[in-house]
Amino acid sequence: MEGQMNLEALAEALANKVRARTSLPRVPALRIVPPPPPRELDMATREFMLRRIRFLKQRYGLQWIVDQHLISCPSIERLEDRALSTLFTDLERGRQCLADGISFDDVGLIQDTSQFFAEDHAEWT
Repeated sequence: MEGQMNLEALAEALANKVRARTSLPRVPALRIVPPPPPRELDMATREFMLRRIRFLKQRYGLQWIVDQHLISCPSIERLEDRALSTLFTDLERGRQCLADGISFDDVGLIQDTSQFFAEDHAEWT
């Protein structure tokens, strides 16, 4: 009988806990989110640069310049403002090189990207 009373007391305690949890309204867990970094470019300028970058890489075959800039970033949309401005400038310089017949290497557009992979895969050497 004592076992039966303990079991009933345990069942009652469990039922009370379930009732208490389901009767209280759920409050969302709040957390502090840091503010986004300040923008150097307004949205209209940024959108223009993104469209122009897409045009230049497709029209002039300059995808390789974009790839150099995206070696550590998943897409041009995710680039910070300064990195986007640098990419935009490099693509315009690449377009001008093609128009003037100047080597990309002569103006410093070709970057050595091997150091990016050297740290991650040092065991290969």
